[in-house]
Amino acid sequence: MDGSAEGRCDEGWQAFTVPGMTAGSELAIDSTGVTHLMALQWEGEWSRADVHLHHAALAGDDWSFELLGHGLGTVFRPLGIRADPARGVVICWDEGPAVAPTCVSDASGDWVEETLPDVDDPMWELDSSGQIHVLTDDEYWIGRGAKWSSVDPPPFIATSFAVDHDGGAHVFSSGAGAAYYDRTLRYGSNVSGAWIFEDVRSGSGLTQKGLAVDSEGDVHAAYASSAYTYQARVGGTWTDPIEIDGRAIMDHGYGTSTFGPIALGPDGPHVAYHQYDDGMGTEGVLRHAGASADWKFETVVSSNWIAPPLELEVDDSGWVHILHRADGLPVYRRSCVP
Repeated sequence: MDGSAEGRCDEGWQAFTVPGMTAGSELAIDSTGVTHLMALQWEGEWSRADVHLHHAALAGDDWSFELLGHGLGTVFRPLGIRADPARGVVICWDEGPAVAPTCVSDASGDWVEETLPDVDDPMWELDSSGQIHVLTDDEYWIGRGAKWSSVDPPPFIATSFAVDHDGGAHVFSSGAGAAYYDRTLRYGSNVSGAWIFEDVRSGSGLTQKGLAVDSEGDVHAAYASSAYTYQARVGGTWTDPIEIDGRAIMDHGYGTSTFGPIALGPDGPHVAYHQYDDGMGTEGVLRHAGASADWKFETVVSSNWIAPPLELEVDDSGWVHILHRADGLPVYRRSCVP
């Protein structure tokens, strides 16, 4: 299946539909600037639907698609896509409880399949040596191919997971606290060889949304509180929190704000988020902000119909890439200038 993207610049952003696909779950940008998506195609009614997982690549203005896997929609779960200089594009998915999760990579020019440890609901990341780090609520595995080693998991359930250049693991959680109005953001790392953890911030409604580690080992986090907030751990010390957007955050009622992850570019960290402005869920805006512009937000598109997943990447040249759903279909957007 091939299709023309027909994207054009509109107020600083190009928008591309993904032909024939029902949803897009994650995106990755390789070192040549090609955009890669995990794209899903649903067939049949929801309870009996078959899900087809495609690798979608956008080179220039043309999409190409490859079918990689499929499964029953009620249990099939895409796990993520990464672009790695050594391993090429790596895509992982889980077809359900009867089989272990699967990954494929294309560094050789053909897709090479490998099986992950048989775990439930994993998060995963690549390190600089090409090993896959697999994290669940109570297990942590490192390896590739048929060789896997179990290591100690973090002392709390992580909501975000990142691996640094040296293979050190970093996790974040907003689960500490008995109620919505009493939560603690907690950070942990095993860089020293053993897990250490520290509380970052406590308060009402704290919800951790994104975690990234730069080439210097500094940690960048984004989370929702009374405002969408950025905070960094530089040289082992947390900076003061920076409120990116102080509009009221809606986690209930007529509308729900959607907050994307944090992404690192050559000019520093970036975030993307969709937020309702009127308290009634009728005026929605998708925004992007970066540290290099003093976190001043820009409007990507005005729409009420932005839905998760909301994904963000910044490539080596500084181009910003956003994947989201609108009216039930995947839409990919990229900045017209770095």
